[in-house]
Amino acid sequence: MILSFHPCYVADRNIICAGRAPGPDDLSAIQAADAVILPQGCPQTLYKMARDNCRRVFPDYDVRFGYPGKIGQGRLFKELGVAHPRTLTFSNVRAFLSQHPRWQVSFPMELPFVFKFDWGGEGESVFFIENPEMLTEMMDRAADFEKTGQFG
Repeated sequence: MILSFHPCYVADRNIICAGRAPGPDDLSAIQAADAVILPQGCPQTLYKMARDNCRRVFPDYDVRFGYPGKIGQGRLFKELGVAHPRTLTFSNVRAFLSQHPRWQVSFPMELPFVFKFDWGGEGESVFFIENPEMLTEMMDRAADFEKTGQFG
């Protein structure tokens, strides 16, 4: 039996899990399935439940959840030896400041460079830094984001 959590792919059994955490009924359905089709925007909880309880899961999101965000992507590129621009990553503003306490005098990167927050897509959280004032603005913005729970 093929189980689909994807609203566009009809299978032997279809379950919509959007907007809720997977529960015991979903687990039972996954355990009974020969294969599971996951939705776009699959939450990690559903993916883990499917991977832990069914041999055939599509798509494979191991890399997505193993290397989350832009920081994870940079780590993945480095580990695989994939060519990519010089990348410095920091889990938060404090980590940046501890490694570069004199950043306003001596930049860790040559200008210009790209500043990316760890979240967002399609260029939403990517900024071109041309001068020290722009980096100061981004550091202030990062500190504000951290107050809401967004780091990196």
